Order: sequence, then structure tokens, then C-alpha cells
Amino acid sequence: MTEENKAAAAQASIITDVHEDASDRVFSALSSQFKRPETFWNAQTYTQGLMSELASKNAWTISEWAGHATPDRLQYLLERACWDEAAVRSTLGEITTDVLGTGGILVFDETGHVKKGTHTLGVQRQYTGTAGRTENAQVHVWAAWKTDRGFAPLDVAVYLPQSWCADSGRRAAAGIDEDVEFATKGQMAAAMTATWADRIGSEAISAATGNAVYGQSPDLKDELWKQQIPFVLAVKATTRIRTRPPTASRTSRTGHRLAPGRLLADPSDRTGRQRKAHLPVGDGHLRRPRPRGRIPLPAGSRKPLHR
Repeated sequence: MTEENKAAAAQASIITDVHEDASDRVFSALSSQFKRPETFWNAQTYTQGLMSELASKNAWTISEWAGHATPDRLQYLLERACWDEAAVRSTLGEITTDVLGTGGILVFDETGHVKKGTHTLGVQRQYTGTAGRTENAQVHVWAAWKTDRGFAPLDVAVYLPQSWCADSGRRAAAGIDEDVEFATKGQMAAAMTATWADRIGSEAISAATGNAVYGQSPDLKDELWKQQIPFVLAVKATTRIRTRPPTASRTSRTGHRLAPGRLLADPSDRTGRQRKAHLPVGDGHLRRPRPRGRIPLPAGSRKPLHR
């Protein structure tokens, strides 16, 4: 073995030790979310298998990698075991902000998982970036946390299409609560924003960003305005943007006719939010239009000037 190979092997060993140590610390914090110790141990085994270098990762290959005679234990974990999924997700998010620190950026994106059947929660024919086309897939909406220290998932939820929400039989078979209603991906991102702004404080979130799926969501933008979180969201190439003020005037509550307004930044508004200022007509605030027509011929001019 060459010196370069020895150094690479040593580095890989160190990285493996670090990952195992981090995994132990994370699962130590999650242990209270599992009712039975066997479920906790199987969850830890399954997670470590997902982070391994296995070429194909499923209940069969991970069971074999872990030394199990059959995949029964991991299949039971994934299909029937009782554990608080929401509490686990919340704890993982808190670990993320503790390790990476505050002052981070919320990054919204969705991930698709191509499926063959029709029983997986939320599965239907829909566009997924994983395949780059419309496929039978399950889609998750993710919120990630980015700071100078690194990048990690913060929150996640399964996107439930309208076809699922409207099918009571399918909902019952999948164990979906009756109070769960359809939500767009933007609304799901808005809910995540509200949740984490409440937990860590909106001032701890320096900005938010996402692709055009979230840039066209008024619910998400309203929530970011509400929490006073700066954001940069993509929009579709076909999005129409007003480049000048509207030309129609309107009437104020006092009956005065108002001129079209400009977008002005209010110096007293620390959020930098823009508001539309309307000025009364005929009170000296607006310059009267000049009359059209000829201007008297100045001395020495050969041609009349027109306004």
C-alpha cells in the first residue's frame, strides 16, 4: 500500500468514527421518542445502514449488512412499529439548529421518490426533479438550514395531493387523520416557517430562499413578511411584473380624488416594506399639466416651437 493510500484509508477511518460518534449522540437524544428499546435499536441500525456505502439500500440489504438473518425486524420498524414521528422530526430540527447555530438561511425545496404501486402515502403521477419528468412518485417538502458551519435538513413533510385528500377510503387505509386538509407546497413551507420562527425566534433566521414553486406562493410570502424575514424566491419566466405605477386614479374615503401612487419606502418602517402613496389632486401637491399648443415665436427663431 502506498503512502497516499495509507493516508486516504486513515482519513476514511477518521470520518467513519466521527459519523458513528455523531450518530450515537443523535440517537441518545431521540431515545425517549421510542416506546420499546427494540424499536429504538432497529431504528438506529436502519439509519446507520442508510448512511453506509451499500450500493443498494433497502430492508433486505441493510438487514444483511447488519448481520440479521431476515429483514423482519426492519420491515416491522417501517410498517407497524409505534414511535412518535413528529417528535423525532422536531428533535432532529432542534439538534440541527444547536449544532449549526442561529443566523442561518431557510432553504425550501421538494424531493420526489419514484414508486411502482399506488399505496404509498401521497403517491400519484406528478412531476419530480429526481426523474426530471412526470412519474408515479411520492413528494416531500423540505426545509433545510444553512449557516457558516454547514448545511442540514431542518423539517420535512409529505405532500398530500388533492386526489388523496378527496378520497376518504384511501385516507382511512393510510391512517390519515380526518383534520388533515389539502395544502400547497407553498402553504407547507409557510407552516414550517411559522413553526421554526416560534421555536428559535424569527430574528434567528437571517433569510429564506426557494425555487419558483415557493416564489409563486402568496401564503409563504405573507408569512415571511409577517415574521419580518428577508427572502429571495425564484419566479417563473412567464411571471408578469409591473414596471410603472397604475394610471387610473381612485377616490379616498373623504371623497377626494387621488392620483395614482408610487411605491415609496417608509423611513419609519424598519422592515423596509414598501407602501403605495396617493397624493390628492388640486391641492398644490401635483404639478398641473401644461396646455398643448404652439409657443410664441422667440426672437430670432425661424420656426414655431410646439409643446
